[in-house]
Amino acid sequence: MAAFGKLAGKEWNAAATLQSRAKLMRHFLRWAADRTPPVTGVGQLTPAVWNDWILPGDYRWRLKRLLLAVESLPPATSAALKLFRGGAPRPGPARTYSEEEFSAIKAAAARTLRIAQLRIEENTGLLERWRAGQITPDCAEEQLAEVLDGLSRNGYLPWQPSARGHRHLHEPVRTVVHRAGGAAAMTARLFPTCAEMGAAAVLLICHEGWNLSVLQKMRIPGHSPNADATDGAEVIHRIATDKPRRGARRRHASNNLVDLGEGTAGRVVRRILRITQPLRNLLESLGIPDDRLLLAWSQDGLIQADNWDGQTLPYFIRAWAEGLDLTHDGRPLSAQALRNTAQGIYGRPRNNTQRTHDDVYLMRNPDIREASADVVAAGLHAAVDHAYAQVGMRVVASSPDGESAEAVASASGLTPAVAFDILGGRLDTAVAACTDFEHSPFTPSGPCAVSFLMCFACPNAVATSRHLPRITYLHQGLAAIRTTVTPEIWAADWAEHFARVSALVEDHTTEHSRRRFLAELTDDDHALIDRMMERRLDP
Repeated sequence: MAAFGKLAGKEWNAAATLQSRAKLMRHFLRWAADRTPPVTGVGQLTPAVWNDWILPGDYRWRLKRLLLAVESLPPATSAALKLFRGGAPRPGPARTYSEEEFSAIKAAAARTLRIAQLRIEENTGLLERWRAGQITPDCAEEQLAEVLDGLSRNGYLPWQPSARGHRHLHEPVRTVVHRAGGAAAMTARLFPTCAEMGAAAVLLICHEGWNLSVLQKMRIPGHSPNADATDGAEVIHRIATDKPRRGARRRHASNNLVDLGEGTAGRVVRRILRITQPLRNLLESLGIPDDRLLLAWSQDGLIQADNWDGQTLPYFIRAWAEGLDLTHDGRPLSAQALRNTAQGIYGRPRNNTQRTHDDVYLMRNPDIREASADVVAAGLHAAVDHAYAQVGMRVVASSPDGESAEAVASASGLTPAVAFDILGGRLDTAVAACTDFEHSPFTPSGPCAVSFLMCFACPNAVATSRHLPRITYLHQGLAAIRTTVTPEIWAADWAEHFARVSALVEDHTTEHSRRRFLAELTDDDHALIDRMMERRLDP
């Protein structure tokens, strides 16, 4: 429990994360107690126990972080956990919608909100006219307004208990409610339903790519950045977001959503505020004000987006989608699939980092992967062709009499003094010698400040036979990296460098000499090039 408390609020911030980890911990404790012999103390958590626990696979590896936080964990077990590299399987292609499906879902959600706004504003308008004495007495509108007035003041219809334990409505309320389509329909004349808040959540996901945990906690805009009056007609709505997984310094952010008319995120927020305003007025009058953006009301009372341990918002969305029979490949509407699609359609990060956008959304989007295959292939070919033409490093091959300052100077066009320093290793970088560190073609002013991989494109770089073992090992290492990364990452981060190194190795070494160079490598050479490939030597 002490370890759990240590991680709570630091590494585990979201309520859903805490609940899932607590559930996993309870599962582990029951499993440990049922073993033969039972595990009754931390000292009995051996590596064998850990291996038995993770044997079924699935989610059990997630207990690793909690156990490592236990101070009395046996050293052998701690070492086994630190060496454990298992985890969640590499995610496959993400579920997405086609652009046509995405547009249809977005249009259906927008239509639901428009209809809700028309309904609620029509009934609040009727109520205001009745209160102002502008309704003809003893007519159906007056009867409806009287029921709406009671509903707006306490949120409930005037139910009366019956002798059999049921409840009923007295006339004329009963007739009015019957004409309205029932109690639920009557309540919905003033207050938004769960399904309508589901449509609101879907629209916000489609526009902004927010996930459910962010929407659940979202509050109404606190103020307008352009100093508009807070009368529901603001042009810019500043929405605060909270993402605990980002850590204490980066968890809070804000988004300005501009209302430029139908089809914009700002108009969605404006419509949500209009729809929920009568409900907010009711809660204010009851002394329980609520600033959550997504609120619904039924005859059972207030339903907030973050009720029910995070299951309310999925329920809202499910209620809306089922009402419209929105399915995809026989599966119910998925908020995550909508978010995946939105991230891909808009083509830029939506409330996350560029790296998350690329790795989690674009690279797992099956449509984007398929569409980009030809582009990636063409880019790789172009990068290789360009790199062959852009090898800038000069190579001074060894002569039968060995390398001398005069020979290096003659072959490279450098002065004998510089050639002497090259042979002495005084100008060495990780892969070659640099003849002018202070004036790099890649750094506008001042000393060179680029990766050592760029040495192969630099005219200031000179390689001698002494450098070829490291360059050969680097070429081998880059080839290995190619097998472990995606084509997109290879094209973006490694392809040009590999092509330049390959061109140099092919032009200045043979298969026999490459084997000899690799055999000549020292441990220090290995370590230096390994750090270089891990990009730990980059500025």
